[in-house]
Amino acid sequence: MILLDRISVLLVFLITTFSAIGQEKNVAFSYRTVTTQQYSGYYNPNGISTSFEGAINAKNYLTGRESNSERTNKIQQLLDKHNKVVLPNYPITVSTKGLSLKSNSTLIFQPKSQLIMENNSQDYYQLLKVHGVSNVKIYNANLKGDRKGHRSKSGEWGYGISIRSAKDILIQNSKITDFWGDGIAIGYSNTSTNSNIEIRNAFIDNNRRNGISVMNVNGLLLENIYVSNTNGTLPMFGIDFEPNNASDNLNNIRINNIQSYNNKMGGLMITFNNLKPNSAKNILFNINNFSDDSSHEGILIAGIPKTSKNLKGQINLNNITLTRNARPLTGRTIHNDNVVVNIENLDVRNPKNKNISHAEVDRVFKTKKNYSIKFRR
Repeated sequence: MILLDRISVLLVFLITTFSAIGQEKNVAFSYRTVTTQQYSGYYNPNGISTSFEGAINAKNYLTGRESNSERTNKIQQLLDKHNKVVLPNYPITVSTKGLSLKSNSTLIFQPKSQLIMENNSQDYYQLLKVHGVSNVKIYNANLKGDRKGHRSKSGEWGYGISIRSAKDILIQNSKITDFWGDGIAIGYSNTSTNSNIEIRNAFIDNNRRNGISVMNVNGLLLENIYVSNTNGTLPMFGIDFEPNNASDNLNNIRINNIQSYNNKMGGLMITFNNLKPNSAKNILFNINNFSDDSSHEGILIAGIPKTSKNLKGQINLNNITLTRNARPLTGRTIHNDNVVVNIENLDVRNPKNKNISHAEVDRVFKTKKNYSIKFRR
Protein backbone atom coordinates (compact mmCIF):
# COMPACT_ATOMS: atom_id res chain seq x y z
CA MET A 1 0.00 0.00 0.00
CA ILE A 2 2.88 2.39 0.71
CA LEU A 3 4.16 1.90 -2.82
CA LEU A 4 0.70 2.40 -4.29
CA ASP A 5 0.20 5.59 -2.30
CA ARG A 6 3.51 6.93 -3.55
CA ILE A 7 2.65 6.14 -7.13
CA SER A 8 -0.75 7.79 -6.82
CA VAL A 9 0.78 11.24 -6.47
CA LEU A 10 3.44 10.69 -9.11
CA LEU A 11 3.51 12.56 -12.38
CA VAL A 12 5.70 10.44 -14.60
CA PHE A 13 6.55 9.62 -18.16
CA LEU A 14 3.95 11.21 -20.39
CA ILE A 15 2.90 9.34 -23.53
CA THR A 16 2.55 12.50 -25.56
CA THR A 17 5.28 13.52 -28.00
CA PHE A 18 5.22 17.14 -26.79
CA SER A 19 8.49 18.98 -27.30
CA ALA A 20 9.90 20.42 -24.09
CA ILE A 21 11.81 22.92 -26.15
CA GLY A 22 9.04 23.71 -28.60
CA GLN A 23 5.66 23.95 -26.91
CA GLU A 24 6.44 25.38 -23.48
CA LYS A 25 8.13 28.69 -24.18
CA ASN A 26 5.79 30.52 -21.83
CA VAL A 27 6.73 28.64 -18.66
CA ALA A 28 6.85 31.15 -15.81
CA PHE A 29 10.24 31.83 -14.28
CA SER A 30 11.59 33.93 -11.43
CA TYR A 31 15.24 34.02 -10.48
CA ARG A 32 15.81 32.67 -6.97
CA THR A 33 18.95 33.70 -5.14
CA VAL A 34 21.18 30.80 -4.17
CA THR A 35 22.96 31.37 -0.88
CA THR A 36 26.50 30.33 -0.04
CA GLN A 37 25.00 27.92 2.45
CA GLN A 38 23.04 26.19 -0.32
CA TYR A 39 26.05 25.51 -2.53
CA SER A 40 28.71 25.27 0.19
CA GLY A 41 28.98 21.51 -0.15
CA TYR A 42 29.58 21.80 -3.89
CA TYR A 43 31.95 24.76 -4.38
CA ASN A 44 34.47 26.26 -1.97
CA PRO A 45 34.81 30.05 -2.48
CA ASN A 46 38.13 29.97 -0.66
CA GLY A 47 39.50 27.50 -3.16
CA ILE A 48 40.93 24.03 -2.77
CA SER A 49 44.57 23.49 -1.94
CA THR A 50 46.86 23.05 -4.92
CA SER A 51 50.57 23.57 -5.30
CA PHE A 52 51.92 26.80 -6.79
CA GLU A 53 55.36 25.25 -7.17
CA GLY A 54 56.85 26.07 -10.55
CA ALA A 55 53.97 28.40 -11.42
CA ILE A 56 54.18 31.81 -13.08
CA ASN A 57 52.09 34.50 -11.37
CA ALA A 58 50.39 36.62 -14.03
CA LYS A 59 50.25 39.54 -11.60
CA ASN A 60 53.94 40.17 -12.18
CA TYR A 61 53.33 40.80 -15.87
CA LEU A 62 50.36 43.17 -15.60
CA THR A 63 50.47 46.91 -14.87
CA GLY A 64 46.76 47.39 -14.20
CA ARG A 65 46.60 50.04 -16.93
CA GLU A 66 46.08 47.70 -19.90
CA SER A 67 43.01 47.67 -22.10
CA ASN A 68 40.95 44.49 -22.03
CA SER A 69 42.57 43.41 -25.29
CA GLU A 70 46.11 44.13 -24.10
CA ARG A 71 45.51 42.33 -20.80
CA THR A 72 44.06 39.31 -22.58
CA ASN A 73 47.05 39.14 -24.95
CA LYS A 74 49.55 39.30 -22.08
CA ILE A 75 47.86 36.49 -20.18
CA GLN A 76 47.59 34.44 -23.38
CA GLN A 77 51.33 34.81 -23.94
CA LEU A 78 51.95 33.41 -20.46
CA LEU A 79 49.59 30.50 -21.10
CA ASP A 80 51.36 29.75 -24.39
CA LYS A 81 54.84 29.86 -22.88
CA HIS A 82 54.42 28.29 -19.44
CA ASN A 83 52.90 25.04 -18.25
CA LYS A 84 51.60 26.42 -14.96
CA VAL A 85 50.05 29.85 -14.52
CA VAL A 86 48.47 31.46 -11.45
CA LEU A 87 46.05 34.33 -12.03
CA PRO A 88 46.23 37.56 -9.97
CA ASN A 89 44.28 37.53 -6.73
CA TYR A 90 41.75 40.08 -8.02
CA PRO A 91 39.12 40.22 -10.81
CA ILE A 92 40.23 40.97 -14.37
CA THR A 93 38.18 41.58 -17.49
CA VAL A 94 38.94 39.59 -20.65
CA SER A 95 38.25 40.57 -24.25
CA THR A 96 35.94 38.50 -26.45
CA LYS A 97 39.03 36.80 -27.86
CA GLY A 98 39.04 34.71 -24.69
CA LEU A 99 41.90 32.57 -23.43
CA SER A 100 43.14 29.26 -24.82
CA LEU A 101 44.87 26.55 -22.82
CA LYS A 102 47.60 24.33 -24.25
CA SER A 103 48.32 20.66 -23.60
CA ASN A 104 50.08 19.62 -20.39
CA SER A 105 49.13 22.83 -18.61
CA THR A 106 47.59 23.96 -15.33
CA LEU A 107 45.64 27.16 -14.66
CA ILE A 108 45.12 28.17 -11.02
CA PHE A 109 42.75 30.79 -9.62
CA GLN A 110 43.43 32.30 -6.18
CA PRO A 111 40.55 32.99 -3.74
CA LYS A 112 39.84 36.46 -5.20
CA SER A 113 40.78 35.67 -8.80
CA GLN A 114 38.01 36.07 -11.34
CA LEU A 115 37.85 36.23 -15.13
CA ILE A 116 35.04 38.47 -16.40
CA MET A 117 33.90 38.56 -20.00
CA GLU A 118 33.74 42.13 -21.29
CA ASN A 119 30.30 43.36 -22.34
CA ASN A 120 29.86 42.73 -26.04
CA SER A 121 27.32 42.19 -28.82
CA GLN A 122 28.72 38.92 -30.20
CA ASP A 123 26.50 35.90 -30.77
CA TYR A 124 29.42 33.61 -29.99
CA TYR A 125 32.35 33.73 -27.59
CA GLN A 126 34.32 31.43 -25.27
CA LEU A 127 35.99 32.76 -22.15
CA LEU A 128 38.19 29.67 -21.64
CA LYS A 129 38.93 27.42 -24.63
CA VAL A 130 40.08 23.84 -24.14
CA HIS A 131 40.33 22.84 -27.80
CA GLY A 132 42.41 20.07 -29.34
CA VAL A 133 44.51 19.58 -26.21
CA SER A 134 45.22 16.95 -23.57
CA ASN A 135 46.26 16.81 -19.92
CA VAL A 136 44.82 20.16 -18.80
CA LYS A 137 43.89 21.06 -15.22
CA ILE A 138 41.88 24.10 -14.10
CA TYR A 139 41.58 24.75 -10.36
CA ASN A 140 39.23 27.11 -8.51
CA ALA A 141 37.92 28.84 -11.64
CA ASN A 142 35.65 31.84 -11.05
CA LEU A 143 34.11 32.92 -14.36
CA LYS A 144 31.50 35.59 -14.96
CA GLY A 145 29.73 36.20 -18.27
CA ASP A 146 28.27 39.33 -19.78
CA ARG A 147 24.56 38.45 -19.96
CA LYS A 148 23.58 41.43 -17.80
CA GLY A 149 25.47 43.86 -20.05
CA HIS A 150 25.19 42.06 -23.37
CA ARG A 151 24.64 44.56 -26.19
CA SER A 152 22.57 42.38 -28.49
CA LYS A 153 19.52 40.15 -28.27
CA SER A 154 20.72 37.62 -30.84
CA GLY A 155 22.81 34.49 -30.43
CA GLU A 156 23.08 31.96 -27.63
CA TRP A 157 26.66 30.72 -27.80
CA GLY A 158 28.57 32.72 -25.23
CA TYR A 159 30.36 30.03 -23.21
CA GLY A 160 32.24 30.09 -19.93
CA ILE A 161 34.33 27.00 -20.74
CA SER A 162 34.33 25.38 -24.19
CA ILE A 163 35.79 21.87 -24.53
CA ARG A 164 36.37 20.38 -28.00
CA SER A 165 38.53 17.50 -29.29
CA ALA A 166 40.10 17.30 -25.83
CA LYS A 167 41.14 14.46 -23.57
CA ASP A 168 42.31 14.03 -19.98
CA ILE A 169 40.79 17.29 -18.70
CA LEU A 170 40.14 18.11 -15.03
CA ILE A 171 38.09 21.12 -13.92
CA GLN A 172 37.87 21.23 -10.14
CA ASN A 173 36.12 23.68 -7.83
CA SER A 174 34.57 26.26 -10.14
CA LYS A 175 31.96 29.01 -10.11
CA ILE A 176 30.48 29.82 -13.52
CA THR A 177 27.72 32.42 -13.78
CA ASP A 178 25.89 34.81 -16.11
CA PHE A 179 26.95 33.60 -19.54
CA TRP A 180 25.09 34.46 -22.73
CA GLY A 181 24.94 30.78 -23.62
CA ASP A 182 26.20 27.75 -21.66
CA GLY A 183 28.25 27.74 -18.51
CA ILE A 184 30.21 24.75 -19.84
CA ALA A 185 29.93 23.29 -23.35
CA ILE A 186 31.48 19.91 -24.11
CA GLY A 187 31.11 20.35 -27.80
CA TYR A 188 31.08 18.68 -31.13
CA SER A 189 34.07 18.39 -33.44
CA ASN A 190 34.75 17.02 -36.88
CA THR A 191 38.14 15.66 -35.79
CA SER A 192 37.79 13.70 -32.54
CA THR A 193 35.51 12.89 -29.62
CA ASN A 194 36.21 14.43 -26.23
CA SER A 195 37.40 11.78 -23.77
CA ASN A 196 38.20 11.42 -20.09
CA ILE A 197 36.68 14.73 -19.01
CA GLU A 198 36.18 15.31 -15.27
CA ILE A 199 34.25 18.24 -13.81
CA ARG A 200 34.16 18.13 -10.03
CA ASN A 201 32.78 20.53 -7.44
CA ALA A 202 31.04 23.39 -9.21
CA PHE A 203 28.42 26.06 -8.72
CA ILE A 204 26.83 27.01 -12.07
CA ASP A 205 24.16 29.72 -11.96
CA ASN A 206 22.08 32.05 -14.15
CA ASN A 207 23.42 31.00 -17.51
CA ARG A 208 21.17 31.74 -20.43
CA ARG A 209 20.98 28.55 -22.49
CA ASN A 210 22.12 25.55 -20.39
CA GLY A 211 24.21 25.17 -17.29
CA ILE A 212 26.20 22.34 -18.90
CA SER A 213 25.72 21.19 -22.50
CA VAL A 214 27.21 17.86 -23.53
CA MET A 215 27.22 17.07 -27.24
CA ASN A 216 30.16 14.77 -27.83
CA VAL A 217 32.11 12.72 -25.28
CA ASN A 218 33.27 9.20 -24.52
CA GLY A 219 34.22 9.18 -20.85
CA LEU A 220 32.76 11.95 -18.69
CA LEU A 221 32.45 12.43 -14.94
CA LEU A 222 30.21 15.17 -13.53
CA GLU A 223 30.46 15.08 -9.75
CA ASN A 224 29.28 17.25 -6.88
CA ILE A 225 27.73 20.06 -8.91
CA TYR A 226 25.02 22.62 -8.04
CA VAL A 227 23.38 24.01 -11.19
CA SER A 228 20.63 26.60 -10.90
CA ASN A 229 18.52 29.36 -12.45
CA THR A 230 19.21 28.52 -16.10
CA ASN A 231 16.94 30.80 -18.12
CA GLY A 232 16.80 32.95 -21.22
CA THR A 233 16.83 30.87 -24.40
CA LEU A 234 15.92 27.24 -25.09
CA PRO A 235 16.60 24.52 -23.98
CA MET A 236 17.18 26.10 -20.49
CA PHE A 237 18.13 22.88 -18.69
CA GLY A 238 20.62 22.52 -15.88
CA ILE A 239 22.39 19.71 -17.75
CA ASP A 240 21.59 18.85 -21.37
CA PHE A 241 22.96 15.79 -23.19
CA GLU A 242 22.23 16.38 -26.84
CA PRO A 243 24.38 15.26 -29.80
CA ASN A 244 24.52 17.63 -32.75
CA ASN A 245 24.98 15.09 -35.56
CA ALA A 246 25.87 11.51 -36.44
CA SER A 247 29.58 11.97 -35.71
CA ASP A 248 28.89 12.76 -32.03
CA ASN A 249 29.03 10.24 -29.19
CA LEU A 250 27.50 10.06 -25.73
CA ASN A 251 29.05 7.10 -23.96
CA ASN A 252 30.56 6.17 -20.60
CA ILE A 253 28.82 9.00 -18.76
CA ARG A 254 28.99 9.10 -14.95
CA ILE A 255 26.97 11.61 -12.95
CA ASN A 256 27.31 11.65 -9.17
CA ASN A 257 25.72 13.95 -6.61
CA ILE A 258 24.12 16.67 -8.71
CA GLN A 259 21.70 19.26 -7.27
CA SER A 260 19.60 21.05 -9.87
CA TYR A 261 17.53 24.00 -8.70
CA ASN A 262 15.00 26.33 -10.35
CA ASN A 263 16.13 25.86 -13.96
CA LYS A 264 13.40 27.26 -16.18
CA MET A 265 12.71 24.25 -18.42
CA GLY A 266 14.28 21.41 -16.47
CA GLY A 267 17.05 19.81 -14.48
CA LEU A 268 18.36 17.04 -16.75
CA MET A 269 17.67 16.25 -20.40
CA ILE A 270 18.96 13.31 -22.42
CA THR A 271 18.03 13.26 -26.10
CA PHE A 272 19.27 11.55 -29.25
CA ASN A 273 16.98 13.20 -31.77
CA ASN A 274 19.83 14.77 -33.77
CA LEU A 275 21.51 11.48 -34.61
CA LYS A 276 21.10 10.69 -38.29
CA PRO A 277 19.18 7.57 -39.37
CA ASN A 278 20.74 4.24 -38.42
CA SER A 279 23.70 5.74 -36.53
CA ALA A 280 25.51 2.81 -34.91
CA LYS A 281 26.29 4.06 -31.41
CA ASN A 282 26.78 2.62 -27.93
CA ILE A 283 25.49 4.65 -25.00
CA LEU A 284 26.01 4.16 -21.29
CA PHE A 285 24.84 6.55 -18.58
CA ASN A 286 25.25 5.82 -14.86
CA ILE A 287 23.52 8.54 -12.83
CA ASN A 288 23.62 8.39 -9.03
CA ASN A 289 22.22 10.85 -6.49
CA PHE A 290 20.53 13.34 -8.78
CA SER A 291 18.08 15.84 -7.27
CA ASP A 292 16.02 18.60 -8.81
CA ASP A 293 13.98 21.18 -6.93
CA SER A 294 11.52 23.62 -8.52
CA SER A 295 12.50 23.31 -12.19
CA HIS A 296 9.59 22.92 -14.61
CA GLU A 297 10.68 19.38 -15.44
CA GLY A 298 12.87 17.26 -13.23
CA ILE A 299 14.20 14.85 -15.85
CA LEU A 300 13.38 14.51 -19.54
CA ILE A 301 14.51 11.43 -21.43
CA ALA A 302 13.55 12.35 -24.96
CA GLY A 303 13.48 8.81 -26.24
CA ILE A 304 15.00 7.09 -29.23
CA PRO A 305 13.53 7.97 -32.64
CA LYS A 306 12.51 5.28 -35.12
CA THR A 307 15.43 6.22 -37.33
CA SER A 308 18.04 5.28 -34.68
CA LYS A 309 17.58 1.53 -34.81
CA ASN A 310 21.28 0.77 -34.39
CA LEU A 311 21.64 2.67 -31.12
CA LYS A 312 22.14 0.40 -28.12
CA GLY A 313 22.94 0.72 -24.44
CA GLN A 314 21.62 1.68 -21.02
CA ILE A 315 20.59 4.75 -19.08
CA ASN A 316 20.81 3.83 -15.39
CA LEU A 317 19.52 6.19 -12.69
CA ASN A 318 19.70 5.49 -8.96
CA ASN A 319 18.62 7.52 -5.94
CA ILE A 320 16.66 10.21 -7.76
CA THR A 321 14.73 12.91 -5.88
CA LEU A 322 12.43 15.28 -7.76
CA THR A 323 10.68 18.05 -5.82
CA ARG A 324 8.09 20.70 -6.75
CA ASN A 325 8.15 20.04 -10.50
CA ALA A 326 5.27 20.56 -12.91
CA ARG A 327 6.55 17.46 -14.69
CA PRO A 328 8.84 15.44 -12.44
CA LEU A 329 9.72 12.90 -15.11
CA THR A 330 9.00 12.72 -18.80
CA GLY A 331 9.96 9.78 -20.97
CA ARG A 332 9.23 9.58 -24.65
CA THR A 333 8.92 6.32 -26.49
CA ILE A 334 12.07 4.35 -27.22
CA HIS A 335 11.71 2.77 -30.66
CA ASN A 336 14.56 0.35 -30.06
CA ASP A 337 14.68 -2.79 -27.92
CA ASN A 338 18.45 -2.41 -27.52
CA VAL A 339 18.17 0.72 -25.34
CA VAL A 340 16.81 0.43 -21.81
CA VAL A 341 16.23 2.90 -18.99
CA ASN A 342 16.57 1.61 -15.43
CA ILE A 343 15.42 3.87 -12.58
CA GLU A 344 15.80 2.80 -8.96
CA ASN A 345 15.08 4.56 -5.67
CA LEU A 346 12.91 7.21 -7.28
CA ASP A 347 11.21 9.70 -4.95
CA VAL A 348 8.84 12.39 -6.25
CA ARG A 349 7.90 15.02 -3.69
CA ASN A 350 5.15 17.63 -3.84
CA PRO A 351 4.64 17.71 -7.63
CA LYS A 352 2.85 20.85 -8.78
CA ASN A 353 0.34 18.79 -10.73
CA LYS A 354 -1.31 16.21 -8.49
CA ASN A 355 -4.04 15.17 -10.93
CA ILE A 356 -2.51 11.96 -12.24
CA SER A 357 -4.34 8.97 -10.76
CA HIS A 358 -2.78 5.58 -10.07
CA ALA A 359 -4.80 4.11 -12.93
CA GLU A 360 -3.37 6.63 -15.36
CA VAL A 361 0.19 6.09 -14.12
CA ASP A 362 -0.30 2.36 -14.46
CA ARG A 363 -1.59 2.79 -18.02
CA VAL A 364 1.42 4.89 -18.99
CA PHE A 365 3.90 2.39 -17.57
CA LYS A 366 2.33 -0.48 -19.45
CA THR A 367 3.23 1.23 -22.72
CA LYS A 368 6.88 1.74 -21.72
CA LYS A 369 8.49 -1.64 -22.26
CA ASN A 370 12.04 -0.22 -22.28
CA TYR A 371 11.66 1.31 -18.80
CA SER A 372 12.16 -0.35 -15.43
CA ILE A 373 11.22 1.78 -12.42
CA LYS A 374 11.41 1.14 -8.70
CA PHE A 375 10.30 3.70 -6.16
CA ARG A 376 11.99 4.59 -2.91
CA ARG A 377 10.08 3.15 0.01
